[in-house]
Amino acid sequence: MIDPGTHQLTATPNDVTVFQLANSIVDSEVAMLRSYEIGQRAISATQPVADLHSQQSTVMGDVVSLATSAVAREQNRIGYEIQTAMDLLDRTTIERLGQSFVIRVDVSDPSPERAADLANALIDAHLSARRETRFTNASVAETALATRVADLAINLRSVEGRIDDMLLAAAAANLAREGGVTPTQNEAVANILDHLSNERRSLFAERADLTRLLRSEATSGVNSAETLEDLHDRRAEIDEELAVLETTTANVRQQLQDFLDPDNLGPSLSLSVQRLQSEAQALREIYQDALQRWRRAQLVTPHQSQQTRILSRAVPPVKSDQPRRLYVGLVGLMASISLGVGLGLVREHVWLGVFDVDIIERTTHLPIVAVLPRVSRFDANAPQDLVRTLPACHFTEGVRRIARNLHTSPNLQRHEQKALCVLMTSSRAGEGKSTLALAYAMLEATSGKSTLLIDADLRQSALYDRLHWQMDGVETQLSDVLAGQGTMADIGNLTFCDPETGLHVLGNVTPPLETADTLLVSDRFCDLVDAARNKYDVIVIDSAPALQANDAHLLLTHADATVIAMRCGKTRLPTIQKTLLSLRQHHAPPVFGVLTFAEQASIAA
Repeated sequence: MIDPGTHQLTATPNDVTVFQLANSIVDSEVAMLRSYEIGQRAISATQPVADLHSQQSTVMGDVVSLATSAVAREQNRIGYEIQTAMDLLDRTTIERLGQSFVIRVDVSDPSPERAADLANALIDAHLSARRETRFTNASVAETALATRVADLAINLRSVEGRIDDMLLAAAAANLAREGGVTPTQNEAVANILDHLSNERRSLFAERADLTRLLRSEATSGVNSAETLEDLHDRRAEIDEELAVLETTTANVRQQLQDFLDPDNLGPSLSLSVQRLQSEAQALREIYQDALQRWRRAQLVTPHQSQQTRILSRAVPPVKSDQPRRLYVGLVGLMASISLGVGLGLVREHVWLGVFDVDIIERTTHLPIVAVLPRVSRFDANAPQDLVRTLPACHFTEGVRRIARNLHTSPNLQRHEQKALCVLMTSSRAGEGKSTLALAYAMLEATSGKSTLLIDADLRQSALYDRLHWQMDGVETQLSDVLAGQGTMADIGNLTFCDPETGLHVLGNVTPPLETADTLLVSDRFCDLVDAARNKYDVIVIDSAPALQANDAHLLLTHADATVIAMRCGKTRLPTIQKTLLSLRQHHAPPVFGVLTFAEQASIAA
């Protein structure tokens, strides 16, 4: 603790000595506690470094070898002290408690006893260093004040001497104008005054040079002690000569007092005298202030070593305050499990889209019939081509699993003589709906079933962009059929047939239509689906996304099953739940889910 009632005397580099309350030096005390010197003292007190010079050789060896080993041992000792002191300071926390005058020292160590010893050793080393340095610092400040007082006194005497010279010169001029004084006497008086003035200026200049030389020598130490003593002796002689000159000047002033009239000086001389008198008054005030500070310093200096004291020493705990390892392990295990589950839920529900099939099925009760890997439609083998060219790849196996689940599902209720009609939709665009519809239709066609793919996404048709067929010969479009062109009896002639797979496609090549919902609810579309059921084994209808248009809801009455495409990592669970709710509100047939754009590693797992 630092006593707030005690003042501290400090000297700045400009020889300006000030007093500071302890409240403003707490930070300096903290900095001193963190210094390397205090750490080294504490280490030496708690763990003395072994005296590497105490061991004496029993065999007389080479002198050079002994000297070399001694130097090496000394370097090792210094290196050890530096390393241990730095390590101690790294493990030490020193802080001021709020705005109080109390400083707290904490040391971290595996051994509580050694931590307490090190903390106490730091405080003891700090107090010891303070006792050694505080009185010295105060003495240095007192010496600086004394030097400052002496310099001010000399400057004041110099200015007062210059004032005397001007006044005596004016008195001599008045004496010369008076009668009864010969020119020889006037010349003698003038010579005496000039001699006094020149001698005083010369002595003051020489003394100033000696003072500067002595102060520079105090920091550099170039000259010898004898030279310094000679300089001090010469400065003392100059002070004696100045005292004699001042006495002589006082006698001359007394003799010329009758001829001195300060009120009748000339304008120029009067202005110079007033300026010097103002300068002398300012110097006199500074001198009095410095003199008072010096006297106060003489009173404060004996009490400088009583500022800091210890409130309470560090005491090691009676028992260990560390928690049991089993308890820490159990808490860590529970926290890790909770964190993992929480991050998984947040990832699935908030940040990212769905990844896990089990979470989708458990949350939405939607059966996931397949997981399709990510395949770019711009590669050499587009998704629809994989069904034909790579029948054993993951993508084709996933599409085959969709077909198997749709044909064997007990929830489907359809007449055996009627075709299976499957509606493909999604929550939003970009989730792989059209690619899934094309790949599934191609798989059914290559398996020997007559298949019709109807591109009912009249708002944003994408099927023809994925087909590598030459569409220049396509004349009949779905919108034309629904508008009344052609008869449903020859529906096979209204579609385009892929020569490689035998897949029939009916869609639109023209830009999106704004009257899509009107065409899809027309009687012509119902007749189209009925005619297709009589001619084909499988009908695949690609509709618009369920949350972006009402087309999928309008087509539910024609479908035997609905398949929702969900993009892995993009489609969120709330979106899936909202899509299912909207479909079920329109009495959707059995709904199945397909997870698209999955990574190959997750499918393999």
